[in-house]
Amino acid sequence: MARDTTVPRDQVEDVLDDWPDDPTAVAHTVMETYGAPNEATESRLIWFDNGPWKYSILYREGVSHEFPAQHTDYLEQAIDYAVDPDRYDDLGQFDGSVTVRRTRGELSAECHGEPANFLALNLAHDILAGEKTVGEARKAYTEIYARKEAGGRPEYVQGLKFDLPETDQRDPDEKTLTEEIKQEAEHQVH
Repeated sequence: MARDTTVPRDQVEDVLDDWPDDPTAVAHTVMETYGAPNEATESRLIWFDNGPWKYSILYREGVSHEFPAQHTDYLEQAIDYAVDPDRYDDLGQFDGSVTVRRTRGELSAECHGEPANFLALNLAHDILAGEKTVGEARKAYTEIYARKEAGGRPEYVQGLKFDLPETDQRDPDEKTLTEEIKQEAEHQVH
């Protein structure tokens, strides 16, 4: 299916008929906000360029996660965002559901819903911008999450609190395979 077309709603519902209740509920919430997905398979629904997201992928099968409380991650949402490789460890220590894809220039979060993904990415940005340490971000995540679960609408869960870059964030890295190295390898093989 093309990125600019959507799956008919009845086909999406046919897919969701075989899904567990929790990801089905998330699917309906995402569809209320962004409309039908661009792709639907037995294992996932995918939206492209929906709202602030480069893409959103809803997985039928989630991953159990204990931070900040037990829940299951079903919804991955990505933005264009270059991360300095020297900062990857900070993000890994912050939240294992935040993922950097350096070559693609993407930063994503996978949680049980969009508000939690906004929360994770806003705090990841705070860490990368030097506004919070990893420990401060984890503490803030726990406190904000508790307010959200109690029925509050903290700013950090309502949307991205930072501007997305307008330039290409992809990192093709650097070419290291020179003609000299190729020739040396061929010489060693033969």
